[in-house]
Amino acid sequence: MKGRKPTKQNVVPLTADGLVSNNLDARARAKAKELKPRHLSAEVSKIWDRIAPTLTHPTLDRLKPEYVPLFVELCEVAARLVRLRSTLSAYAKLTEAENVERTPANYVGPETYVTQTRNGEQRKTYPEVGQLNEVLRQFAMLCDRFGMNPAAARGIANGGQGDLFENDEFFG
Repeated sequence: MKGRKPTKQNVVPLTADGLVSNNLDARARAKAKELKPRHLSAEVSKIWDRIAPTLTHPTLDRLKPEYVPLFVELCEVAARLVRLRSTLSAYAKLTEAENVERTPANYVGPETYVTQTRNGEQRKTYPEVGQLNEVLRQFAMLCDRFGMNPAAARGIANGGQGDLFENDEFFG
């Protein structure tokens, strides 16, 4: 067969019975529901319901049964990220009430607080800020695994690094 190899964008996926289905979104939601584990907490379940249909869409098809445990971890990390952000948001509301006039000398941001030590005032970050940074790193790494950012999606769409001898005149 001559010509360019087909890509996922120009191939129409078929159903199990060989017929073309126009309702790809419904198929994606059904597959996401089928793959969803039963042990998820309510907040993790909401995140699964929001993200999984995109990855199970027939034109993308990145969430396969063998990847479900890793995707559950992605949802758990996303839920932890939401909790940590809401905690830091609550700290920000507390510091908003305390800071009357905002100048660089007296402003305490949503991620820091001031404590009195024997050496004077010290600005410190809340422990949740370190946790948030770690969770963000984990979330970014897991998103990369599923091609959920432009660079990772390009890498997955291009088939990774490719073959060294694919277009070589001596070996091909």
